[in-house]
Amino acid sequence: MADNAFFGAPLYRRDNGTCLGCPFVSPSPTYAVGANITVEFDTETTGELTWAGRTIPVQRHDYYLSRTPGVDPKTELWLGEWQIVMDFINIDTFEDYPFIGDVLVLDLLDTSGNPDFVEGCRPEDSIVGVCDQFALDNHDVALFYSPADGTNIITVNDSAQGWFVYEVEVGLYQFDGYMKSCPKSLTNLITQCLDNNATYPRIPVRGWRSASRAYIEGDDDAPNAGGNTPKAERTMSASPDASRSRIFRPKAGVVAPERQPRPDVESTSALMQAALERMAGSDRKSSR
Repeated sequence: MADNAFFGAPLYRRDNGTCLGCPFVSPSPTYAVGANITVEFDTETTGELTWAGRTIPVQRHDYYLSRTPGVDPKTELWLGEWQIVMDFINIDTFEDYPFIGDVLVLDLLDTSGNPDFVEGCRPEDSIVGVCDQFALDNHDVALFYSPADGTNIITVNDSAQGWFVYEVEVGLYQFDGYMKSCPKSLTNLITQCLDNNATYPRIPVRGWRSASRAYIEGDDDAPNAGGNTPKAERTMSASPDASRSRIFRPKAGVVAPERQPRPDVESTSALMQAALERMAGSDRKSSR
């Protein structure tokens, strides 16, 4: 496959072979049908198949990842655990260790308001696979789908000073996009941070599902990347790291990657604000 997106080859045919359950019959020699067959992928889950003058859309099925009527599939399919690799090569001081990771557990589909969104946490480590109270209090996560942009936006409570905000396009088990570190002092994360490359550089990211929806929802026999070790909630008394600063600066002379112009800034900003308000008012957080 060229460029991981296009396949093309002659289509061949053989006739008069053995029928099911019949004695062997040698089929006719292989011959070309006279037309190539091509498959071109538009996204990780959709494409077009062309053969003999016909073009047919093809799509990989979402087998039960999203199943709630009225909820956008690009929202619900996120339930599970995700491992993320962030590429810091364009950022000062990261020359020797350009790749940094993150882990997100998304375990609750919330359809009580507008937009529908998925919430969860950055767990205490990459093994536990569960949102305990410490993680929910200090590193909670909210995700929503932006129809105008065709992307998912994930907001992670990174520290007392800042958010990690991801904007990505997702298939079924893998996503691509970028991340930004945004201060909590901003009043509009879309216009002041996500769309402000001069101040907040884009960090390219890729992510993969590392535990299934069933595992996250409590089935200890369900598949996950670390084996089928049962989950165990843990309690930590330490306070969140309130002193660190995660506002990264790009290297001099390096151009940060751009995204396409946002077609409806106000709509996306409103969705982001709704998600932040619901994070703040989540009844999953303790009162301390």
